[in-house]
Amino acid sequence: MATTSADSDAAAKPPKAKGGGGKTVLIVLAATLGAAAGGFGAVIAAGALGLGGGASTHVREAPEPVASAIEYVEIDQAFTSNLADTGRYLQVRLSLSHRGGAAIAAAIT
Repeated sequence: MATTSADSDAAAKPPKAKGGGGKTVLIVLAATLGAAAGGFGAVIAAGALGLGGGASTHVREAPEPVASAIEYVEIDQAFTSNLADTGRYLQVRLSLSHRGGAAIAAAIT
């Protein structure tokens, strides 16, 4: 049997794979972008938490302690809850202690 030039060209070239190539590129691209976004988020979080390198010159000063007396603010209404299947209830009254002065007491009430 005689071979033609079309037969010899077909025999020399391997068959092309269909599909898959585009999906692989998208998967690799998505994984790379996800890793980059995660790394960027970690850098931002570390900087916000003060865990970064020594490049920052910002120094936080400790707040001055307030030397006022302890004050108590009582919550007017009690919290009441029925206890399951007992016919009884629980009632709790709360009071808060603070050292912030009248401004804090006013904010609580």
